[in-house]
Amino acid sequence: MDGYLPVPDKPGIGISVNDAALSERTDPEFKPL
Repeated sequence: MDGYLPVPDKPGIGISVNDAALSERTDPEFKPL
């Protein structure tokens, strides 16, 4: 998935945010954080 949150020097954060957003959208009751 390209075009979510452009992170220049920290791809890890982008992946984390992407995962969190996907998790929240998939299961609003389930919060990994």
